[in-house]
Amino acid sequence: SQHDYNKALELTTRFLGAQRCGNSDSWLHGNCHLEDGQNVGLDLTGGWHDCGDHIKFSQTSPFTAAVLLNNYLDVKTFYPDSYSPEFSEPPANGIPDILDEIKYETDFLIKSINNGTVFYQVGDSTDHNSFSEPVYQSENLPVSDGGNPRNVYSITEGASNICGESCAALALMSIAYSDIDQTYSNLCLEKALEYYQIGNINPSAIPSTTNNGTEFYPADNWADDMAFASICLYYATNNQTYLNNAIDFYNNSDFFVEDWYPMTYSNVNHIVNLELYSITGNSTYLTAYENHLAEMYNFQTVCGYMHFADWGSLNYASNEAYLALKYYKITNNTEALIFGKSNIDFILGTHENTDNTIPENFSFVIGYNELNGNFPQYPQHAGAFGYGADAWDMFTQEEQNPGTVPYQHQISGALVGGPKTPCGEYIDNIGDYVSNEVCIYYNAGLINSLALINSDTFIGNFETKPKISIYPNPTEDYITIETEMTNYQVEIVDISGKTHKTITVNGNNKIEISNLPPSIYFIKIYNNFKYFTTIKMIKI
Repeated sequence: SQHDYNKALELTTRFLGAQRCGNSDSWLHGNCHLEDGQNVGLDLTGGWHDCGDHIKFSQTSPFTAAVLLNNYLDVKTFYPDSYSPEFSEPPANGIPDILDEIKYETDFLIKSINNGTVFYQVGDSTDHNSFSEPVYQSENLPVSDGGNPRNVYSITEGASNICGESCAALALMSIAYSDIDQTYSNLCLEKALEYYQIGNINPSAIPSTTNNGTEFYPADNWADDMAFASICLYYATNNQTYLNNAIDFYNNSDFFVEDWYPMTYSNVNHIVNLELYSITGNSTYLTAYENHLAEMYNFQTVCGYMHFADWGSLNYASNEAYLALKYYKITNNTEALIFGKSNIDFILGTHENTDNTIPENFSFVIGYNELNGNFPQYPQHAGAFGYGADAWDMFTQEEQNPGTVPYQHQISGALVGGPKTPCGEYIDNIGDYVSNEVCIYYNAGLINSLALINSDTFIGNFETKPKISIYPNPTEDYITIETEMTNYQVEIVDISGKTHKTITVNGNNKIEISNLPPSIYFIKIYNNFKYFTTIKMIKI
């Protein structure tokens, strides 16, 4: 079986519609939280729910929108138009589905800045006092359990990380919508500039204290977000001042606070490096990204994906895959191509059984099952679970006895957190938020990677997977690789990730392994730098 990347792209894009809040025609649930903002005299309905809960953050959601738009503008002709905004269902409406979904977030960002005040969060930890689906929670529960009207948090200066990402999302949307609705495009740019102005007043990251709603997504850095915002404004206006500002933010020491960290909602400096190189041609920026990519290679596991952290491990894998594929588009670096596609293929199910917690060909995208290895059945997501007054009782029963409480909805297209340890410890249980929750920002890098793989830059670079076998297995002295391929590369890697042999061979080949100590090894096979497969070998 082969992957259907276009199907995966359509599924993962449509997931965004499940996260809609307000009177938004979500395909997952009815209208919810219709009193958001009433306690501050504003309409702050709409936007995206963050994860399996119903909080609206201006840290993760604008990041998601901005990163998605950044790639959309690069390869926009390869994004499908399969449906209309209403319930994310056919017929097509002449606007790419990704823009239909993002517009719910940019509409919210436009509402969320008013007369010099940024309303950066709606809802807070009280949401977690309930596991009810969003309509029941908002209409039937008290504010202390996430009901109407929810707490709202605001700032009038600083919070430059949040303002930067919001500005970036709106500036890019102004470009994307310029040939669809010029009035809306102009409004997006107008509001982007307002966010930018506030982020430049006493620039700082919003403090990570529990009395301002940021206990879930604290941030230590902000210059990377403002640099990204400046680049996006430069693209939207062609004003050199914004490019100069981006370089100034880049040279601020704060820019490098999380330089060691993968791209995620709190760190966009690596995408800034690639964008600044693309604009200026200055190799300093490209070298900085290449150093980062070399570090990420060290986290690549023998089963095909990079494991940086236990919580939401595939968030990092998909984001770094996107950056590597974007880098390949710029440089034609084949090692980056292999790295990026290997991570995406692992997510979609290209792997063997690892530690008995991840079945062979198991996809981590709900509803995607092209390799017939199944996918998560019990994600942590209150809307998909679908219960009201008895939600916590049902949650407890399901957590203790998985499969005994039926989910009301399948949240198709959602990427779950993934393995908690390299190549293992994935727990398909509603209570396991580390490996089995889904989030709006988990899908960002995955959607972008799938769009890139579908684009003309990549089509033709991936051949049909050839038949490959090795024998004997288990073995003591040698293995023979049988395949119709010629001029292929073989790496023999142990379970720690150490490479013991790298060989270029031609046709069927007998490889001596008698000098290897008895253990489990992985045979990684490439052809013309295209990743094909990993086969487990037992050396006795």
